[in-house]
Amino acid sequence: MSGTNEFKLPKRVADAIAEYQKHIAVGEAAAERVRARNVELTAELSTAEAELEAAMDRTIADPTPTNERKETELRRKVAELTMQVAGGVEREQRARQSGSGKERELRIAAATIGKEEAVRYFDENYDEVLEKIAAAKGAYLQSLVGYYDLQRNANNIWRQSSMGAENFDSIANAVGGHPNFREKVFTNRLGAPNHGIFEDEIRQAAGYGNIY
Repeated sequence: MSGTNEFKLPKRVADAIAEYQKHIAVGEAAAERVRARNVELTAELSTAEAELEAAMDRTIADPTPTNERKETELRRKVAELTMQVAGGVEREQRARQSGSGKERELRIAAATIGKEEAVRYFDENYDEVLEKIAAAKGAYLQSLVGYYDLQRNANNIWRQSSMGAENFDSIANAVGGHPNFREKVFTNRLGAPNHGIFEDEIRQAAGYGNIY
């Protein structure tokens, strides 16, 4: 089981992260628009190349001025689309990279605010958490006193039942021996973990937020 305390980012940190993400989203949206247009241009280029090949075949079969003119026009179209596709690739790269300086600036700004807020949050809650630990320690030790009282009272019941016999051991022998009270170890690593607090349990809780 891990710690279950609800946590909410400080507003300053959340706002700085939101500003960074907004900037990234704008750049991604611009790049996506360029990419979508590149897809259209690539499709147009494929169509124009197929038309050019067909026009070349027609010119070979019938080299008339009309067929030559259409072939030339298609060659221009293919050349223009080829340049547009190449330019589109560059524009997409530029769209993704143009905001990299601002991106780094916003990332550093968010990290700076986050560092300040992290220290402030820790310092503001540090004493309260330690006080809770101290109170829990006191309650736990007090409950161990209850275990001591349990043993003492049980022994009192047993001893007082002899009604002041001078030879208490003889009374014990007569009833089959002294009562056998179950013992509980609270500090040994082999003891029951539900009742003792061991070093590894402290390390897991304080260092990793885990309770087993």
